[in-house]
This record gives sequence, structure tokens and C-alpha cells, in this order.
Amino acid sequence: MAQNKLYAEIFSEDVYGEKYYLIDNGNKTWIIPEKNMKYGFGILQASNFKAKLVKIFFPVLRDVIPARKICKCTPKYLKINDGIKDIIEKYCKDKYECSVYYGNLKESVQNHKAVIQVFNKDKTFFYMKISEEKTVKDLFEKELTALKFLKEKNVRNIPAGIGIAKKGSWDIFIQENVAEDNRSCYRFLDKHWRFIADMYEKTKVKISFENSDMYEPVMFLKHCAKEETLVGEEDSIMYAIRKTESFLKNSDFYYSFAHGDFTPKNTCIKNKEVYAFDFEYCIKTATPFFDFFHYICQKSIMFNDMNIQETFRVYKKYKSKLYNYCNTPNMLFVSYLLYIIVFYLKRDDKNTDTRKGQLKFRIELIKKLLQEED
Repeated sequence: MAQNKLYAEIFSEDVYGEKYYLIDNGNKTWIIPEKNMKYGFGILQASNFKAKLVKIFFPVLRDVIPARKICKCTPKYLKINDGIKDIIEKYCKDKYECSVYYGNLKESVQNHKAVIQVFNKDKTFFYMKISEEKTVKDLFEKELTALKFLKEKNVRNIPAGIGIAKKGSWDIFIQENVAEDNRSCYRFLDKHWRFIADMYEKTKVKISFENSDMYEPVMFLKHCAKEETLVGEEDSIMYAIRKTESFLKNSDFYYSFAHGDFTPKNTCIKNKEVYAFDFEYCIKTATPFFDFFHYICQKSIMFNDMNIQETFRVYKKYKSKLYNYCNTPNMLFVSYLLYIIVFYLKRDDKNTDTRKGQLKFRIELIKKLLQEED
């Protein structure tokens, strides 16, 4: 199992080791050291009320048996394996602790990785991602290249990619911590818009649709629609593809870099500014404000039971701003939705069963947007 391999690559169980608390909800796993535990919970991105309670109260209640049972927690005595220690200590000369997270491993091979937070009582030094899967290793290379590109373009509030280390069949991607003393935010705010707009202005490029990163996904989806693998919505998708192809071939806007997974889980706020991290799904030439559409849709999926009305409420709030970049914002939104449908079709090997609700949510958004255009 991928879970066991990741665990064994990072840790060895040792009665003389440091005390850790392994929290496993059956789908996601966090391994937090007892020492400086409150800071070690920085690796837990609290996306719901229960997770927030765990993050706040577990460091205090960790030795209370009922609290452990509620959190599905098991104490363990562990030591970090020498190969991992050697890599950490190449970049960290201070005393440190490590927290580890891995999750959703059965969902996709792209999730076959662990994240390691390297920290002490004062700060997080950096994060590491480790995997032996070629697909994930390729994403590490992609992310490192993207971060260098964005730094060259003077895009602010992103981490620096430190490098990729090798350990046998494993690759370890290392990046700096993006912001200390940050907080999560689960609403799309003007500060999110400013971050996306700044990245757009610094990376925009005038190219044809055929030379953009949007072209291949549209062609792929056209093939899927012909194969009838889209939960009975093939006609709706084919109509959307025809409209999108015409729109993208005849539009005169700039394409630009997109984070690709710009969500509450991959962003934070410090000093009234948005910071972003985890650029592994980035897109170099996406349609304008791709990340805006992704944020409001993923927020609805994660927190609002795929509420189309709420998604449109946020969209309408910023729609007037989009006219500064494109005369038909609805078609920008449709283009994004087609791209993200393809992303998950490829990731799940065209199996729509695991995300049928999300697919229908996106198709309903497409229908509503196109109705407004017709």
C-alpha cells in the first residue's frame, strides 16, 4: 500500500524515539510530534469545524483518552530515517521537528506523496514533498520550474522552490514556507482578486488558442463526448465545446499563468495580502482569471454543497471587473469549466462515478452560463 510505503520511508518505530500522535480518519493521516505540537499542527489545513476544533484543542487534550478516540489518534514512538534526516539537515542547521501528512491515496496516483513540515517552536523552516511515483515526480519538476518562472516575473507572495533531492527511487521536493503567522480564509475577497490580477499582468501573453494550454483539453473532451462517457450530458457538452472553440479562436484577449488549484486550502492571508502555494497543477497559458473561477467553484464543492446560486452570487459580484479583460466573461467561465472537467476525467481515467455530483454541478453551471449568452 502507498500509505505503508510512505510511512516506512519517513519513519521507523523505535521505543527510544520521539513521541508522535498519528491521527487517521480513514482517508487522511497526520503524524504530529508531541514536542512543539501546536506549531506542528500547521500541516493540518482546517477546512471544517471539526478540524478547527482538533487544531485548537488537541494539543491541550492529547493525553485525554476520550479526546484521542474522537480524533482516532494513536500515540507512537518514532525516529526519522537517516536518509530523510540527511536531506533536512542539508537545509536546516537549527534544531527541528517534523509533522507529516498524506491522504486520499486511493483516489489518484497523483496523491501518492507525503508532505513534511520542518519547524521548531519559533517558525516553519520549509516544507518537503516526497514520492516515488513518476507522475508525482514530474509534478515536482513542473512546480519547481513554475516557481522559478514566477520569481523571474516578480510575482509576489509565493514560495521559492529550494530544489529536488534524490533518495534511491524517491524524489523530495523542497520549498520555503510562504508566510508565518498566516490565517486561512474561506471566502473570495478583493485581496484574492488583486493577487490573481497581479499575476495576470506579469505573465500575460498574446498567443493563439491552438498554441495555448486550453486547446488540448477541449479536443480531449470532444472525444469523450463522442464516446458517451459524460453521464448522459454529451449533447450539452458538445454544444459547449462548439461555443467555446468559436469563442477562443476569435477572441483577442491575453492568456496568462494560472495557479491551477487556487483554493482556500492552497492560499492564506497575512498582513491583508493573499499568499499562494502548491503550484503543482499550474497552467502556463490559461484563459484570463482561471483561478477566480476555480476558487469560487471549489469553495462551493468543499463548503456549500455545490450551491449553484451561491457560486453565481460571487461570480456576479466580480463580473464587471472581468469586462476589463474580455467582452464575454461567461465564456471565460465556460472555458474554465470544460478544462477542469477534463482534468478530473484524466485523473480518474474517465471514470465519472467517483465525482458524478461534481461533474453534474459543473455541467449545470455551463448550461446556465450558455443560456445567458444565447
